[in-house]
Amino acid sequence: MNQLNFQSTNYQCGNAQIPQYNGFQYVDGNGTIHPFPADLYTERGTGTSCPDISGVQAAATDGSGYWLEITNYQAASVYDKHGNLIYGGTTKDTNGNVNPMGGFEDMLGRPMQLPSSFTFSYQTIHVWTNFNSKGTEEDGPVSGSVVSIFDIA
Repeated sequence: MNQLNFQSTNYQCGNAQIPQYNGFQYVDGNGTIHPFPADLYTERGTGTSCPDISGVQAAATDGSGYWLEITNYQAASVYDKHGNLIYGGTTKDTNGNVNPMGGFEDMLGRPMQLPSSFTFSYQTIHVWTNFNSKGTEEDGPVSGSVVSIFDIA
């Protein structure tokens, strides 16, 4: 099973205990450990006298080509040497298909990249219903943003 390991420690900065996350390692499906630079870290500082580093990026130090991107201190995404997201940063639909940032892939890992010329725009819609028990009054409106135009130039 793919996983990301890291250490969490605290250090004193002024009057505050600052959590620091370091020692990032990606463990692939074969159990092989791919380390990232030892000096790579994030920390929740106070923003004034103590550093606040919420995101970092780095390549694995073992030459595997893996790329690590940390956001929000601990949220990790790992990419392979081809730029495919292989860990973290994904959402799955009810069929198990993965929707990573930057592209799509099906549940077998096959890429479904959209053309670079593909664009879309949003439009706000308003919805009313007539589902109340009396059948005479409308419920709503409820507003939401939906994709309204697709274009491949």
